[in-house]
Amino acid sequence: QVITLGCDLSDTDPGDGKDNDCDAQVDEEVRNFIDDDGDGLVDEDLSCCPVRISLPPRVILSSCLNSTEPQHTGRPHVVFVRNSCKPVSIEWKDVVTSRVCQRIIRRTWTATDSCGNVDTNTQMITVEDRTSPSLIAPHNKEVSCSEYRDPVAVGTPRWNDDCGSNVSTWYEDELRGCVVWRTWKARDACGNSAVATVQTLKLRVDPPAVRFPVDVSVTCLNSTEPAETGVPVVTKSNVCDLNASLTVDHTDTEVETADCNRIITRTWRVTDICGNKLQEVQKIAVAHQSPDIKAPSNTTASCDGIMDFNVVGQATTARSCKSVNITYTDSVEGALLTRQWTGVDSCGHSSLPQTQVIAIDEEPPQLTVPSNMTVLCHEPVHPNSTGWAVLKKDLGESCFHLGGSPTVIDYVDKRNGLDCPGFILRHWRAKSFLGHTVLANQVITLGCNLSKPVPADGKDNDCDAQVDEETRNFIDDDGDGLIDEDLATFPIEIESPASVMLSSCQDPTNPRHTGRPVISFLSNDCKLVRLEHNDNVTTDTCRQDIVRQWVAMDSCDNIATAVHTISVEDRTPPSLTAPHNRTVTCKEYLDTDTAAAGAAHSLDDCAGTTTTWYEDELRGCVVWRTWEASDECGNVAKSKIQTLKLQIDAPVVHFPGEMSVSCLDSTESTMTGLPLVAEPNLCGWNVSGDVVSGDVVTVDHTDDVTELGDCRKLVSRTWHIVDICGNELTHEQNITVFHLPPVISAPLNVTSSCDGTRNVDLLGRATVTQSCKSVTLKYNESLNGTALKRLWSSVDSCGLVSMPQLQVITIDEDAPTLTVPSNITILCHESAHPNSTGW
Repeated sequence: QVITLGCDLSDTDPGDGKDNDCDAQVDEEVRNFIDDDGDGLVDEDLSCCPVRISLPPRVILSSCLNSTEPQHTGRPHVVFVRNSCKPVSIEWKDVVTSRVCQRIIRRTWTATDSCGNVDTNTQMITVEDRTSPSLIAPHNKEVSCSEYRDPVAVGTPRWNDDCGSNVSTWYEDELRGCVVWRTWKARDACGNSAVATVQTLKLRVDPPAVRFPVDVSVTCLNSTEPAETGVPVVTKSNVCDLNASLTVDHTDTEVETADCNRIITRTWRVTDICGNKLQEVQKIAVAHQSPDIKAPSNTTASCDGIMDFNVVGQATTARSCKSVNITYTDSVEGALLTRQWTGVDSCGHSSLPQTQVIAIDEEPPQLTVPSNMTVLCHEPVHPNSTGWAVLKKDLGESCFHLGGSPTVIDYVDKRNGLDCPGFILRHWRAKSFLGHTVLANQVITLGCNLSKPVPADGKDNDCDAQVDEETRNFIDDDGDGLIDEDLATFPIEIESPASVMLSSCQDPTNPRHTGRPVISFLSNDCKLVRLEHNDNVTTDTCRQDIVRQWVAMDSCDNIATAVHTISVEDRTPPSLTAPHNRTVTCKEYLDTDTAAAGAAHSLDDCAGTTTTWYEDELRGCVVWRTWEASDECGNVAKSKIQTLKLQIDAPVVHFPGEMSVSCLDSTESTMTGLPLVAEPNLCGWNVSGDVVSGDVVTVDHTDDVTELGDCRKLVSRTWHIVDICGNELTHEQNITVFHLPPVISAPLNVTSSCDGTRNVDLLGRATVTQSCKSVTLKYNESLNGTALKRLWSSVDSCGLVSMPQLQVITIDEDAPTLTVPSNITILCHESAHPNSTGW
């Protein structure tokens, strides 16, 4: 507020009752009619109207370095009411009010003309600190990890503020390769931030600590991938406690020997971001194994189906390290085809032969024989006269491709011992190369006309070379009281028992079990005197046919014959006895002649040849051997079980070694190493490579944790490995866990009111980004102008302290608003106290 002390300097009006020239007289010219001021007028006590001064515009400067001199901030413009009072003198006076981020200059301009007229006015000049401080980062340097966070070693930035206020500096680090890019930032008390500048710190670090995998031996059936044979374990990988990644790679060089064993030379390389390299060679010995094949199951097939592998199956490779060529050879004996499968890999290693038995299922040939007949004694009985048997159906053409020939028909005649009268039993036989034998009988009766006699029939009915002798000589030759014919009586009749099919060679074939014929008499005069039979036996591989010729003769010497067919077909499996259960070594178990493990015994009730075989299944440490047997006729005995308990050595295992990790690293076994089973085969049974399934090897561990000084701890890990046979291995692995100080991250810089600075949850708390123990957070505050510096720090339960982290809070409060009274002019003798001029 400007209060001008003086007279009334407004435009003069005659007789205005004011002292306009400060001579303690009012309107003296009007009163005394004297031109006191010499202006040619008797009007007032002023020589002229006062000067008028107009202000330059209000000025706001953004830097304390800007000049506030009038030539830069502007001068006032003077207006004269009358031109008679020149020249004018102009003067100015500054009143300066300084605040934190602002300087206010109240410049009062005074203009006085030659007539003594005076005018004043005030110009406001505001200087606000809106200019960022200057910031120069320290020189780029190469530092060790201990120097990395030491301000003395790495240097601090230089800064300058135009207005001389305090400046806060901080930095943010970014790891690029082995170089820390440190971005420095600054902010003055007025919240002006400096442009970021970068300092690079090249780190000098030691190579990482690495535990490389050891040499191992595996079979060619196991994987040689690093996940199975071991990978490097980094026990200390941080670069100056910065989470920096490592590059781990390897190259393999493989050499194969003449016997197809392999040596893999695996060169491991571990490189950190600073170019430190570690290299070590791991040897992996890969032993070759002969292939194993599996024959298809025994089956039944037609001649066509035998070569259809979709029907009978094909041997498959159960396990192999090389490509395998599988071949077979066939041999046919009877209706059984034995197919021997063999596999040879590209190294020339052969598998154990595997046998498949295929029962050839073909319908036997069908045979049609001539009917039974009677011929006179002098007539021919050759098949050319009596008829040949013919094949109604033979085997298919595909069967002959197996090495056979068409079915052959032959016959054998058997007489009853009498030339005539008598009979011929003709045994017809058709035999295929598959062992099918089809039998059929034909009876040819030799003699006279043995039908019911008729007088004078012109036939020799009693074989005495005379025809109708009683009729011709009227003599009762046969004493039957009749002169009617040359037979004593009518012949007897015989009915054969039904054909019999037996299923075992041990079944009895005597008439008491197979049946006797039924005799009928046409006359009661001739009683049965004799009933006899004669057997004609034909034996084949799987069948026996008995053609039984029955002869009945009565007391009148009448004869009747009948044929009874008895067939014995081998449908009974052989008996099978498995060897005793026993305990064997691997060598004894793998002995192909079964001398140590024992062999099953089989017996065929038809005294035929039997074939035995077995299949093995591993259950725990015991091999369950299932024995089976079949005879030449394809009858298969029920399975018999033999158990073989294996005596095996404990597995060869590579255990993980001792190591050190930080408290931030996991001590899980997947990170600190697992046991590697180097020789997983179990008497030839395939066992998968690394820590194998619980079906074969059980792997577990127990941990004992001991707290050491300075918050370190020792994990004593006891590994237990038990195979399925009860062999047990133990190993002690020590893992040292060293402690690391906590790492915290300050919340983001923010702007807040004075009240808001008390709400820590709103402005953000520091967060723990890395810690192994419970952490206590705290902060200290310092106020510099409108910048509240909150320095966060932490300490864990072991007493290790983190690096402090800075948060800057800019206080945003409106400046006080002040209303002052208007500028006024009062007379010199009037009071200028605010009680009179206004508060």
